[in-house]
Amino acid sequence: MSIFSSRRQLPALFLTSLTVTVILLTASVNTDAASSKPVIKGVELKTEAKSPEGVVTFACVGDNLIHMPIIRYGIKENGFDFLFEHIRDYMAKADIAVINQETPLVEDPSQYSSYPRFGSPVGIADAVRDAGFSVVTCATNHTLDKGISGLFSTAGAFEKYKDELLLLGIHTSAADAARIPVLNFNGLRIAMLNYTYGTNGIPVPSQYPWCIDGFFNKERVIAQLKAARDAADAVIVFAHWGSEYQTVPDSFQQEWTQIFLENGVDVVVGSHPHVVQPCTLLHSESGHEMLVFYSLGNFVSCQNRPERLLGAMAVFTLQKQENGGVRIAAYNIKPLVTVQAYPLVTTCFLSDYTDELANKQALYAPREKLQSLFDEITAAD
Repeated sequence: MSIFSSRRQLPALFLTSLTVTVILLTASVNTDAASSKPVIKGVELKTEAKSPEGVVTFACVGDNLIHMPIIRYGIKENGFDFLFEHIRDYMAKADIAVINQETPLVEDPSQYSSYPRFGSPVGIADAVRDAGFSVVTCATNHTLDKGISGLFSTAGAFEKYKDELLLLGIHTSAADAARIPVLNFNGLRIAMLNYTYGTNGIPVPSQYPWCIDGFFNKERVIAQLKAARDAADAVIVFAHWGSEYQTVPDSFQQEWTQIFLENGVDVVVGSHPHVVQPCTLLHSESGHEMLVFYSLGNFVSCQNRPERLLGAMAVFTLQKQENGGVRIAAYNIKPLVTVQAYPLVTTCFLSDYTDELANKQALYAPREKLQSLFDEITAAD
């Protein structure tokens, strides 16, 4: 399966062994963030490049939304690899694979829970790593569902993979919160930021005001965007935003999209609405180009309406230019579908979704119907 469609194409990728360096650009976590001077620190991640020098391909999926039926099946199977069984090989073709970990991870089984306050087993982190993801976004409206201890246990679950996985959006110290990750990969420096619109009304603990990155302070976010832009060849923002179950961007998304465009962001990848929204290329008055995937919908969940079974994979390639700039050389949005064949819940590409799988769905949803819905939504770009 080709990693791109006809939206924008690149030559075939090849494999090169590489060590990734993550530069941590330090900026103030105070409201007066614009006054701080960035400090660069280096961290290394071990991964492999599949692309030529100066080219980096991303594959991103949406909300890893873990409901109780998924937890019960994972306990029975002694792991959660089944969630990624049908996309694992494809993800391996990308240089950097990204997933949004919607729910906090907890160690105590008595804390396992579903909507409205989620708590998922820490074993999810093992499955995410084993599936080949190298970036995990954690700033969501459910991050504080289990309080600050749930945030800390989420970070702790991924800590053992710190040489392989970059965790975005949550922090266990003020020092960590002050760092903007800049991935030094295959000849490109790529800054990555992750923000959530809120935490479902749960206050951010006053003792840990730095624990989660959000759109709470516009000046601070803009200061971070500017610092990232100054330090990196490309800037990617993972935005947890938008109105749930709405297939078009709302005014909040539109406002922040304009802010991102004005501050030189190259790619925006959205999550939270639990449905797919369009992707589009925007251009600033100065000619800067920005690619926006407004929402990738659910990667996996037990939500059972057709539009919530649909998800998307955002695939895009950044390519360094001779003048030192970076362009978006290729991009695509590929439909996914959650298969709720209880007790098994898993996700596959819509192109691999057979009549046999459709007949196993708790909610019957034939491929033609889902494809038509996906086309209708994404045609809005």
